[in-house]
Amino acid sequence: PPGHLLGARGAAGPAPSMGPPRWEHALAVLLVALVRVAVAQDPMSHNGGSALAMCGRDAVVLLLDGRGGAGNLLIARRRRPVLRVGRGVLMGVCGLDTDIETLLDDVVPKLRLAAARDGVSLGGPVVSRIVGNYQYERRARHLHCECLVAGVGAQGPPYLCSMDVLGAHVVTDDFAVAG
Repeated sequence: PPGHLLGARGAAGPAPSMGPPRWEHALAVLLVALVRVAVAQDPMSHNGGSALAMCGRDAVVLLLDGRGGAGNLLIARRRRPVLRVGRGVLMGVCGLDTDIETLLDDVVPKLRLAAARDGVSLGGPVVSRIVGNYQYERRARHLHCECLVAGVGAQGPPYLCSMDVLGAHVVTDDFAVAG
């Protein structure tokens, strides 16, 4: 009968399981290969680095790691700066080292100019707006770095904001990550 094969001794039995069809297997192999290529071409995965900001009742904490590597391979450990931008405002950047230097070289003078123009210390929302606008201005040839701004002021709750490579803001009230 159809669907049955003769066994080794000639006894009839159900057909053995052949596994998934070949096209499903080929599709799975293709998807795995595409993910590997996407990860290999992502500059953020080559230099590594991550940042975490958490807030308490009247405090914020900003942590950056100093890992530099590709995937799970540790190539170098270096100190990543946490910038004190204003009174009670911290900024951390992670990504490609050259892009971090470019961002800091261009943004820090803008932040100083804004603080001198207003005559007051910059708050977290103002700092994140200036940094996000700068990243969005460079969207055609964007910098491969993500920023994290954490601030606490005399008025209002603590401020946490993470930004992607295009400067899109994600403002939270408990924790934020980048990298």
